Amino acid sequence: TYSLNTAAITNTVINTLAAGTYSIVGMDIMGCKDTISTIQVYEPAKLLLALTSNTNTICKNDTITLTSVFSGGIKPYTIAWSTGITNTAGGTTTSLTQTATPPAPTRYWVDLTDKNNCIVHSDTVDINVNPLPDINFSADPTEGCQPLLVNFTNLSAATPSITSWVWNFGTTYISTDASPVYEYTGSGTFNVTLSAVSDKGCKNTFLQPNYIVVHPKPTANFYYTPPFGTDILNPEVTFQNTSTGYDNAIWSFGDGATFAGQQSTMHAYADTGIFQVKLIVSTKYNCIDSITQPLKVSEISTLYVPNAFTPDGNSLNDVFVPVSLELYDFKMLIFDRWGGKIFESNATNEGWNGKYRGALCEEGVYVYKIEFKAKNGEVNRRVQTKVGHVTLLHTAR
Repeated sequence: TYSLNTAAITNTVINTLAAGTYSIVGMDIMGCKDTISTIQVYEPAKLLLALTSNTNTICKNDTITLTSVFSGGIKPYTIAWSTGITNTAGGTTTSLTQTATPPAPTRYWVDLTDKNNCIVHSDTVDINVNPLPDINFSADPTEGCQPLLVNFTNLSAATPSITSWVWNFGTTYISTDASPVYEYTGSGTFNVTLSAVSDKGCKNTFLQPNYIVVHPKPTANFYYTPPFGTDILNPEVTFQNTSTGYDNAIWSFGDGATFAGQQSTMHAYADTGIFQVKLIVSTKYNCIDSITQPLKVSEISTLYVPNAFTPDGNSLNDVFVPVSLELYDFKMLIFDRWGGKIFESNATNEGWNGKYRGALCEEGVYVYKIEFKAKNGEVNRRVQTKVGHVTLLHTAR
């Protein structure tokens, strides 16, 4: 006979024992016994498995972290993920993680198998994937001269709904307008980026590399010699181009004449006045700059009046007569110190011989008044008056 923990048993094979400590006694017909005093029966804990995700809603291209937590059974474990990856866990390991980037709404699960091929299935985890904003844009123009004003047109799709925009024009300036206008003040090649956030909080960015090309603007400048202008007797002026960053230059001298030339040039003026000299410089990309400077061509002194004469009959400086160039409507009056008129002439070549009523006047200072018009120059057709003193000397000095 046999007894298990003092209870008689008839079967020598027992497979329904609960976990615990057992003693077995075997006794033959003569009453002889043998005892196995301690048999320890173990029952593994129930095999448990849980699957969680760090989030259940993401934006497209975001990554989730799946975590499986397990216990019970007999190690080592085999963990089979629905992503197709299989792990092995033993020792003190009680959890494993796995990352995934679902392109669309996806359901995940995991299976756990222990050493005894006991299998447990996890609950499923559903991940919702929100779409990214569908971004696009255009610009007009995409190439031009500095400064370049560009109109950006937002061509993004209406779905999903977009709540905010951020433009980066390749400079330090940022715009949050849907379709902004931006002026590039510097030259160069610029990337343009548009970022958008949807009503689900999903952000997308669209980059157009080397999208805007701004060609540099030349700088026009010049100087001329003589630096303070000239007069009609010396009408030639030299112009020196000191512009930078240009390929072509056109001069306009303010009197209707033009010249296409790179560096220095010379121009002769046919009349007096103030002329607006303009230099236009351009590049091969037709970027233009200009500068205008006034230049004065003065009229010459049309009348020279001596300040003394000696009517002594020696044919040297005997007559007080002005020296003039192409005058008309000429009139000269001579007055004594008391204001009495003693001489009058209407001809530029007729001077005062120092006499009044046939007699030589006294030595001294007399007043002259000359009225005239010039035949050329900026004061043409305008009466000019010159008043001054002349000294009559009886002996040349």
